[in-house]
This record gives sequence, C-alpha cells and structure tokens, in this order.
Amino acid sequence: IDFTDDPTGHLLLEPQSTNLITYSSDFSSATWNASTDVIVDEGYLSPEGTLNATKVTKDGTNAKLAMFIGGTAPITKSIYARTVSGTGTAYFGEGSGGVLSTVTEQWQRFEITVSGNNFYAVDFRGAATLTEVIIFGAQFEQKSYATSYIPTSGSAVTRNQELCNNSGTVNDFNSEEGVL
Repeated sequence: IDFTDDPTGHLLLEPQSTNLITYSSDFSSATWNASTDVIVDEGYLSPEGTLNATKVTKDGTNAKLAMFIGGTAPITKSIYARTVSGTGTAYFGEGSGGVLSTVTEQWQRFEITVSGNNFYAVDFRGAATLTEVIIFGAQFEQKSYATSYIPTSGSAVTRNQELCNNSGTVNDFNSEEGVL
C-alpha cells in the first residue's frame, strides 16, 4: 500500500523482504495473544478500502495484543492504526516500554526499529490514554527500515526484490528535470 500525496509519478523499487507475522490483519487468530484484557472486533474499514481492519478495545489493566516472534536484529515493526474518534496515545510495535505514539482519526503507519522480538499490535498500558483503536497490516521485518506492506494469512510471506530492467542509465536522468 502506497499512501503518497505526491501528484507526480514515481517508481518504488524495494528490496526482498519477509513479513514474519503470520496473520498480518487477522488479529482474532490464536497466534495473537488476545487473552490479555482486550476485546477484538473485526470488520472495520481498512486503508485498502475493504472491511478487513480490527477494532481493539481495552478491557482490563493488562490490555495489550501481542505476538511473540523470533528474529535477528535489526528488526522493524510497523502497523497501521487510527482512533475510533478523537486523538490519544498508545504503544505500537513495542510494549509500554517502547515509543508512545499519538493516534488520530486518520490512518497512520507507525514504525519502530529495535532489537526486541515481541510484536505489540497495540498496548494500552502505561502512559497510553486511548481505550480503543482500529488496526491493520502488522509487519515484522528483519531490516533497519520498513518496506511497503506485505499481507499474510497463515504463514510468513516474502516479497521478491523489485527490478526495473532496460530503463536507461544514469546519463538518461538528471536531478534538475526528473523526466524519463
């Protein structure tokens, strides 16, 4: 998913990458530890425009939705999130010891590069002020940056490196004109 506001054309060529989360948008799957004081409700409108996002609601003091994954650093965790209404804070990627993020009613992708293996889709503990969020597209990559979303549904998925063959040489392009 590419959410760019750039009106000019662009070509995004990405390296090979693997999303190690086996259910990237099915947060009711048993691989997600949903028994920790949250309510998981599916069927919300996602950034893709379909009803495959999930509302997670705080339902106790240990309110987090997590998956435990093994990986080798560096690790970048990312997830799309928005509030049901208003603005507030929650933790994404890492637990309540991670980066507290401000969430609005607009879809945003939250990214964090760390060495920890646990993935928190959302954590309402600690200094978090929200009690519910809508989430979509969890991704766990063994890279120092996030690549575009790689959907999964039951196993890790690898996207091959993207190439642009026969597109010219550096002599065909310059930084002033930006034309092909």
